[in-house]
Amino acid sequence: MAGASRPIVDDGWVDSSRQVGLTGRITRPVLYLAAGISGASQHMAGCSAAKTIAAINTDKDAAIFRYARYGVVGDCVAILTELTKAAKGG
Repeated sequence: MAGASRPIVDDGWVDSSRQVGLTGRITRPVLYLAAGISGASQHMAGCSAAKTIAAINTDKDAAIFRYARYGVVGDCVAILTELTKAAKGG
């Protein structure tokens, strides 16, 4: 399931039912892929119970990296594009 941070919901990109965090949903997946998530405490309240957190963020000092088992510093759109290609075998 895809979730979103509050700014994405507030900007109207995603319905509020997909918001993860203190004022949104609490999720406990096996893998939580945090793409472009800063790691603000309000968001982490909704995802910190995940078994494994993997994070992508351009800021090497982003708080999300304190919670993530795996982290990649870079542009999440570019990285997710390449991960999608690799998953499709191309």
